[in-house]
Amino acid sequence: MRGERGSSAQRAVAFSSICNLFGPDNSFLPLSEIPQAAGRTVASFKVRRTTRRKIGKGKDAVEETVEIIGVRLAPKLLATEFLARRIGMFAPRLPPETSIELDLSVPSGEPG
Repeated sequence: MRGERGSSAQRAVAFSSICNLFGPDNSFLPLSEIPQAAGRTVASFKVRRTTRRKIGKGKDAVEETVEIIGVRLAPKLLATEFLARRIGMFAPRLPPETSIELDLSVPSGEPG
């Protein structure tokens, strides 16, 4: 069962699109709205919120919160290689030969 879950996660990463993390207005989706399959492709998030005061007096003074979001995705190449090996697209790795016999002796005597 564990292998099946791993395979499912690898499929999600291999066939994912970064577009699944953004909404129709090209803004990053809130974490609660990211589809589960797209969420599996995310290796890490980095969010930094900064509050700034805009210049203004009285009713015109405005506070603005800025979010800086960084997203690191899982490597697709490793996921596709894993899946390719699993379905047999690559030849199995053979163990290295343990010994090789090589005869480098020079025959003695006169050439015949």
